Amino acid sequence: MEISSSSGGSDLRLLNEWRSLQRIAEVNQFAAADLERFGVYRAGSVGLLPWADTYSECQVYWLASSASPPEEWSIMVQNSEGDWSEFPMSASEFLFRVLMDADFEFGVAEYGPPYYESASNQL
Repeated sequence: MEISSSSGGSDLRLLNEWRSLQRIAEVNQFAAADLERFGVYRAGSVGLLPWADTYSECQVYWLASSASPPEEWSIMVQNSEGDWSEFPMSASEFLFRVLMDADFEFGVAEYGPPYYESASNQL
């Protein structure tokens, strides 16, 4: 799993991915149809906000809402077949389950202990 993160300053990866998703939905009719069920988040609305993807081509989003605090946003996952799954949990619980729960739908625990490389090590 690759988590979209920004180290601060001029690094705006998370923001850029959100803006990219907005543009794609505006110009690509197939992508727009695929995202139509939830929409792309815009201020004052409810919609998808991308924050991770997996090596098995799953996209991970928050179902963000201006009406609720971020800790109440569900996690939405779209698999490579286009099917959606909702996980009413925090991002930290979702990541813990991905890494440690061998029975979790999108888990990797069955493949061995977690491996982590911080962004600062990739520079």
